[in-house]
Order: sequence, then C-alpha cells, then structure tokens
Amino acid sequence: MSFAFLFPLGANVNIFILLPIFSEASCLIFISLGRFRKKPTSEMSAQATKMLDDMKKNGIQLLGFYWTLGRYDTVLIFSAPSEKDAMKIAIDAAELVATETMLAFPREETTRLL
Repeated sequence: MSFAFLFPLGANVNIFILLPIFSEASCLIFISLGRFRKKPTSEMSAQATKMLDDMKKNGIQLLGFYWTLGRYDTVLIFSAPSEKDAMKIAIDAAELVATETMLAFPREETTRLL
C-alpha cells in the first residue's frame, strides 16, 4: 500500500511522489525542499553523498532524493524516528542548501481524523 503527493512548483512544473506506508508506528516521514546556496560542484555532490551515507548509519531511511526544476533545487524524502533527527539533517545540510522541511502523514491515517 502507498500514498501519493503532488507538489505544484510553478509554471507547469509539478512533482508527483508515491511513497510506501510504513508499518513501523515510530517512523515519521519528512519531505525536505532545498535551494542550493551556491552553484553545485562535484565536491558538493561528494559531500552530499557522504551526508546521505551518514544518515543511513544513524537510522535514517532515505526514501527518495531528487534534483528538481522550479523554485526548489532538491527534494529529499526520508523517514526518521523523531523531529530531532530531522533537525540534525537540516543542520548538517545547511552548508550546502537552505531547506524547508515538512512532516508528512499518510492520507489513510489522516482521513480517520475527519
């Protein structure tokens, strides 16, 4: 089972994301939108790859990482045990990108609140 998000990013540019629903109740899903602080280089890419590897070592599951067209340059989708873990990722990435991070909820769970 999965759920989907559609992000309008501007003039005829949209991102459609299909994510699995996790059975782990303690797992939170985050979507982080990023803007490069400067022109990307191969060194920055290597630094980002190391950061992604470190995330996995610290129990963060990478669900998707995309470069995008439009207002944001990157979209990072990940699951983490807590908001503090997500904040750590934002702090670690601050040298490379300015981020806006959202906590995402599966549609099936939120419609039960109606």
